Amino acid sequence: NNLSGEPGSASALFDAAGRHARLVHLDMADNLLPTECIKDLCTMLRWSLSLVAIHLLGDNASDKNNLAIQAACHRWIAENAGKEVGADGSLSIPEPEEGDEYKELILCRALHVEGLKEWRVASPAAKPSAPEPRASAAQGYKEPVLTSWMPACCWICERCVAVDYTWEVPDNGDGDETGAGNARVFVRPSCADFARVELKRLRVAGARRLQFGARMLVPSGSHYHVYEAEVGHRKTLYCAASEPKIEIAEAALTESQSEEFDKMRMKHRYSGPLNVRPVSSEDFQIPEDFPVFGPPPEPEADAWAEHPMRTRALMECYKEDMKSICFQDLCHADEEPDVKGTLQEKYHLYYECYALFAGRSQWPLVRQVDMYSVFEEASLLDRGPFGPPAKPGSPSAGRGRQSNAGDEADEEASWPPLQLMDVQQMLVQTVTNRMEDAATTRAPTTRSGKQAAEVARKSREGAPVTRPQFIEVLLRAAIALRRREPSTALAFRRFAD
Repeated sequence: NNLSGEPGSASALFDAAGRHARLVHLDMADNLLPTECIKDLCTMLRWSLSLVAIHLLGDNASDKNNLAIQAACHRWIAENAGKEVGADGSLSIPEPEEGDEYKELILCRALHVEGLKEWRVASPAAKPSAPEPRASAAQGYKEPVLTSWMPACCWICERCVAVDYTWEVPDNGDGDETGAGNARVFVRPSCADFARVELKRLRVAGARRLQFGARMLVPSGSHYHVYEAEVGHRKTLYCAASEPKIEIAEAALTESQSEEFDKMRMKHRYSGPLNVRPVSSEDFQIPEDFPVFGPPPEPEADAWAEHPMRTRALMECYKEDMKSICFQDLCHADEEPDVKGTLQEKYHLYYECYALFAGRSQWPLVRQVDMYSVFEEASLLDRGPFGPPAKPGSPSAGRGRQSNAGDEADEEASWPPLQLMDVQQMLVQTVTNRMEDAATTRAPTTRSGKQAAEVARKSREGAPVTRPQFIEVLLRAAIALRRREPSTALAFRRFAD
């Protein structure tokens, strides 16, 4: 307070504030500031890690200095916002309304709200720009789209609260088209005079429905909003069924809000209710840690793969499949615990392969003729000289050339070939249940009985394979391709990866 207007005091204060690690709100209004401190002021704005609100000027004793400092702040904010500079070096800078040139200047940002992390002039409000002439009547007026919103004041002094607006796509009914890939969703809050604020698609782990959301700084009080869906050229207003609602006649809107809302609902022919959102100043808080640069991006996780319902369903399928797989044909009895542990860990990969080919074939079964496609698409099937060439970079691309005795790298990089007879033999071994046949079927003695048994055997061998049989065929292929790997469990893991 009571700064003398000399360059030294203001510059020293700006320098100290820019270096402070915990200073959030700086009120220097109604103090004389010289133009020599502009450089230090811009340096503070650039390098401060904690400041989110600054009050300046407001003293009419030095009008020229006020105008110069205000113009410098507008220019610095415009340059850092990425506005285009003209060929002559000019920059389009918003001007205050007439009579507001000497009012208190408030600079704000909100580091905890996406879209409000950059400095902006909150007050005085900029003079509205003249509307650009339309090229044609058919082109129409393009309404500006915001990514977030904050009031034209100091959000700390007014104790504004960060409010999340979320649209959840319903399963059916009004608004279910917002789940389309080209859909855009907006919220129109009354506190922003029903301006369009676009909601972004949210990535929520474990969510059952698609969600759109945005965060805004909202003053205390009761606020109203509707959602707007844009799918192609169609625009529709919706009231969220999962949020509190109120009839239009009961909404306490200001005169400007009522005027904007009437224009909007007449344009979209909307007569439904409004969603209401009460905001209390008691919920106001200044975050302790501002993510200035943001945390390092975490690797995207497959939310569906981690869903407990899917994990439980996979484990139930795994237990059922283990009852039908003949492990005595695949591994030694001492290896069976390790083999089952490996299959439990990699079961989702084997199941995804089964689901892919069963969906193409005869779900939930897989025709035997489609089993050859499994190995052919993985480039593990050698069709001989008349078959298609191996894909470049595929595991079997190096099988067609002769390898030298010392060329171990090429040998390890390629799988040994599988012939058509190998795949057929694995299918026969899997589908034919020899133990059950030997225990329950008596050998026929008559000629007709032998013929009937032969027909039944061939029908059984040519029948579509089930899910456990499909996985067992893959396991037999893993054993055939394990090369020098002595461990069956490691061979299954290597084949799945």
